[in-house]
Amino acid sequence: MNVLFIINNGFEETETVGPYDILKRAGYKVDIASNNTSALGAHGITIDKLIPLSKVAVYNYDLLVLPGGPQYVSNKDDKLYLEIMKYFIENKKIAAICATPTILGAHGYLKGKRYTCFPPMNKDFGGTFTGEDATIDGNLITGRGAGSSLIFGYKIIEALEGIEKSREVEGEMHK
Repeated sequence: MNVLFIINNGFEETETVGPYDILKRAGYKVDIASNNTSALGAHGITIDKLIPLSKVAVYNYDLLVLPGGPQYVSNKDDKLYLEIMKYFIENKKIAAICATPTILGAHGYLKGKRYTCFPPMNKDFGGTFTGEDATIDGNLITGRGAGSSLIFGYKIIEALEGIEKSREVEGEMHK
């Protein structure tokens, strides 16, 4: 499996690093792209050597992961970010956590779907808000927030390969 994360300045570190680590442990190829060569997280951690978002070949990836954090403010209006998000929601699998599911909701992609997000940011997006740590509905995986990051990572594996693989990776992490 090939997974793409998109982060920009203001990304939530826990929502990025936790799921990234879990997906790597599952044996997936994981890349991180950004509008910049590095991104400064909401709590001061910088990730560098990022793939330029403009050079991402979306067809090479099975899943897109969109962490939340204050980057939400700039991402919700970024045309390339929105184009890539649309491609994955319409053609592949997409995982979004915290504030980021609300970007999907603002574009109508949560209509008729079960989803979760950071509760204070939930609006009537035409779907069913579960309030769970992580929710799977078809090709959509959503997470509640930073405190749910590891569960979100396991749910991504469950959506890609089933509950057995997810439990296997989680079990290995507890040995």
